[in-house]
Amino acid sequence: MSVTGRRLRQWALLLPTLGLVAGSSGVVLEPWAVVLLLAVVGWLAVTTLVRGVRWTEQLAWLTALLLWASLDALLRPVWPRLAAASVAVGVVVLLLALVAQDLRVQAGAHPALVVGATVTAVWLLVERLALGSRPGGPFANPDLGATVALLGLAVLPNLAAPLALKLAAATATLAGILASGARAAMLGVVVVGLASMLWQGSWRLRLGAAVLAGAAAVGFVVRLAVDQDPLRFERVRLWQVAVQTARAEFPWGCGPAGYLDAALPHNFPRGGEFAHYHRIPSEAEGDLLQLAATLGLPGVAIGLGLAWASWRVLRQSGVAGWGVAAAVATTAAFHSQLGFLAVAWPTTLAVVGCGRPRAGGRWRLSWGVAVASVVALLVPAAVALGVGGTRPVSPAARPAAAERLTAATLGSDAALADVEAAVWQECQARPRSAQALRTLGAVRLQRAELRHEAELLEAALAAFRQAQAVNPLDAWAALGTARACRLLGRLDAAEEALTTAVSLEPNFAVAWVDLARLHLERGDLEKSRRALGRAQLALARARSVHFVSEYERALVAVEPAALGRLRAAVGRP
Repeated sequence: MSVTGRRLRQWALLLPTLGLVAGSSGVVLEPWAVVLLLAVVGWLAVTTLVRGVRWTEQLAWLTALLLWASLDALLRPVWPRLAAASVAVGVVVLLLALVAQDLRVQAGAHPALVVGATVTAVWLLVERLALGSRPGGPFANPDLGATVALLGLAVLPNLAAPLALKLAAATATLAGILASGARAAMLGVVVVGLASMLWQGSWRLRLGAAVLAGAAAVGFVVRLAVDQDPLRFERVRLWQVAVQTARAEFPWGCGPAGYLDAALPHNFPRGGEFAHYHRIPSEAEGDLLQLAATLGLPGVAIGLGLAWASWRVLRQSGVAGWGVAAAVATTAAFHSQLGFLAVAWPTTLAVVGCGRPRAGGRWRLSWGVAVASVVALLVPAAVALGVGGTRPVSPAARPAAAERLTAATLGSDAALADVEAAVWQECQARPRSAQALRTLGAVRLQRAELRHEAELLEAALAAFRQAQAVNPLDAWAALGTARACRLLGRLDAAEEALTTAVSLEPNFAVAWVDLARLHLERGDLEKSRRALGRAQLALARARSVHFVSEYERALVAVEPAALGRLRAAVGRP
């Protein structure tokens, strides 16, 4: 191989790493960034397979995890689009671990990581200075950006670069971590610093590690003391949700990308907030808990095997290996991050860059077989990651369509029929999604009111009750059930459903108004006045609350005219 070819392979990972940072739209990659990443990985994989690879312990565990995730996605009721995207991340990691057996590619892993981490850290710092508040960074999540910066900081001792350059990179990454306000990453710097200080290294290394650890510790204390974070102490409760979800889904898990739908029935009320259930536990806030809940007992066993195999590689790499292990263990304990390509890619770079050449036989593929094998893996991965189709978006980021559709009309039965067909397809893909089911019920309810059809009302009621069965904590599904029952003349069932709705959300002004109207229709004026009073109290409280979600706003979306008529009917000012 020519000198140019060797250098090209050594620096090949830099381009997709920078593309990962620049091409991220939140945790989802832009199509051009996906194409760039997969093209580079595919080229490296084909040429590496032709030259020959060893079947390592890490590759075996990664393959097992990928196969089990694929099988679990078929066995469990998950959204195929998001499950495929999760499996695609595993495919990329597997191929990256494979191509790193080429010593030239492996030599470029840590330099590429440090460059990407430094760019991410500078982004976080500049955004913090420009906005004067906590930055989102390239991944629209400061915690993920800080983890990438921490990984770059951890591998700096292994970087073959001038001391001045390493000091500049350390300063930049530390500044980015502090600017991010990510507590787990700051704690990670402390742990990485302590691990470096305990290592048998030079006094300069130990002194630098002590300075970094001290600065991060100060930042951690300041973050806890100064920043106003109402969710600071909720992580323990989120872990409890994850444990309950894992127990409920034992032993196979809820499937890849199925955590949100599986965890919602185990959500907990935020008693001190206006809305009790407006915050969604979309992640387990811990990679091991996330693995247990999604891939179950087999996933945990395979994941622990992979962690042990990776640790065996890292511990032989000196201070950088210990630093990488400390960084991954610390941040993964507080965040569900390794399922995102934004963190999985740099984590894999950090681990494979610590590897050492091993003796043993290699197996080789012909050019045709190598190309066919890599294409067979990467084409589905490209489609799953959004190339040439719909980009995978987390259900937690989708607008609360059910809340809007419950209060707004699309205007015509034809338009509603089109929406019903689209939502029905989503319900088929996500049978455990209470949000999709209640949206289907809301659309059918509006069609029933337009067409005056009892069959549509029964269909709407069935959808709402199915949503309640999937998630008993869904107050909007209870409201939909009440409205369908009221139109069907089942007033006792309607009252029971409305009582459920307001017990779940005490400031549910819309439901209190419906309950007041129902009591009025039944001739119970006193109960109607009490319910109306609760609705007015919720509306008064809402005026002093800064809402952060569509869910909260919808709770108090009462029509003034309807409220005025109800006041007049019950004789309340």
